[in-house]
Amino acid sequence: MRNQFAPAKPTAPIVKNRVRPMLELLEDRLVPAAMTFTVNDFTDTAHGNATGPMVSLRDAVIAANADNSGDLINFSASIAGKTINLNSVLTVSGTERIDGTGRNITVSGQTTTEIFRFDGTAGGVTFTLKGLTLISANYIAGDSETNGGGAIGTVNGDDTDRMIIQSCNLNHNNTDSTGGAIADFGANLTIQDCVIDHNTSGDEGGGVLFDGRRGTATFLMERTTISNNTVNSSEQGGGVCLQNGGASATINRSTFTGNVTGGEGGGIALRGAAPTTIQNSTFSSNNASRDGGGVWNSNTTLTLKNCTIAFNK
Repeated sequence: MRNQFAPAKPTAPIVKNRVRPMLELLEDRLVPAAMTFTVNDFTDTAHGNATGPMVSLRDAVIAANADNSGDLINFSASIAGKTINLNSVLTVSGTERIDGTGRNITVSGQTTTEIFRFDGTAGGVTFTLKGLTLISANYIAGDSETNGGGAIGTVNGDDTDRMIIQSCNLNHNNTDSTGGAIADFGANLTIQDCVIDHNTSGDEGGGVLFDGRRGTATFLMERTTISNNTVNSSEQGGGVCLQNGGASATINRSTFTGNVTGGEGGGIALRGAAPTTIQNSTFSSNNASRDGGGVWNSNTTLTLKNCTIAFNK
């Protein structure tokens, strides 16, 4: 019988396996890459495909909203010099850039609709508009303190959102509410190298209204002409009205001329606005039926540097 109790043979020392921590590979989570949509149809037709043979501005905006990844919308040379006549407003709800530089594109509201409505509901949204002419918009808001903007208006914006308007002309736009050309409620607003001319509002801001909504949004205007805008009531700011706080407001190298209001502040009105600095700017030939033909200030910390204020009444 085999000895079941034979001594075991010597063995090598047992070395415990050391477990090296490993990272588990999860599925890819990629941020969609920014795309470029080129508009080649100047009608307001919704083709339903921003990558098809015919792409309207409406197609491109709808597609860019869906991506929310910083898409670029530009314009084909084939429609240079054309006017896009809108039948209804274009709502921008994603981060995107619309750039008409070099194409001489005009977008018209045909006196029946606002042109762009910037919706900041998603949060952290940036809308950049460059090199376009916006005309003949008409936004009917009724008696509203949170709506306006004949050509461009914001809704549901806050200080995580930003609207940037560069090298644009905004002419002959209208609203019965605030901001004949532009009304911004709560989002950061930058206006650079623009002409804002012959716009009208029923309430504050014949050309532009910026309402900080008592948050921390900022306002910046540079190298811009604000001219011949009108408030058709006893409200404030024939050219521009800044109100209700914000973190800061800066105006630099800009011209305010020929603006009119039935209330205060023919050129600009400051109503409890963010601390405001205006420098290297000119206010001339503006008219207010009440006080402050050029500049009117109520409850705002205002710094004026190297400005010309003349021939206002």
